Amino acid sequence: MITRSQPAPCPALPRPAGRPVLLVPVRQMTALGPPPYPDVWGYEPIMTYEAQAYGQRAPSFGVGVDEYTLLQKAHVLNAILDTWSVLYPRMQGIDLRRDAPSLPVPAWFYLGGNEMRGLRVLFDDWYARLRAPSKKLTVVPGAGHTALFERPDQLVAVLDDVLAG
Repeated sequence: MITRSQPAPCPALPRPAGRPVLLVPVRQMTALGPPPYPDVWGYEPIMTYEAQAYGQRAPSFGVGVDEYTLLQKAHVLNAILDTWSVLYPRMQGIDLRRDAPSLPVPAWFYLGGNEMRGLRVLFDDWYARLRAPSKKLTVVPGAGHTALFERPDQLVAVLDDVLAG
């Protein structure tokens, strides 16, 4: 199922943190049970409503590139799905807190300030424990899970900083 880059408004309940609880994905995710899911399709509710739920810009993943033909845009989506299908099952058992408590090289991280809570909590815990010769975290305000697509200008600045040493 290919979803639009801007999902239809979802019925919502207000909640104190200022962001509404989106009822459709809550119902869908409750029916699916807790992750991990065996394939990309179990994550469809998350991917469809992520931007709405976390106050993020909807990612284009290259589909919004004006110079791409319709066929090229279809190939981009197909590549994302194929990559997910191959990589995700192999990554489900990885816990960086356990599997990579230290790195022998300097490490730089580029993270959206509006990253999904489940990922951000795990990352923050790992980053706090991570031992490396040096480490640097750049948090991009207003960006979400796809910060490198949402704010490539800031990514270039980070890479310039890395290259400058």
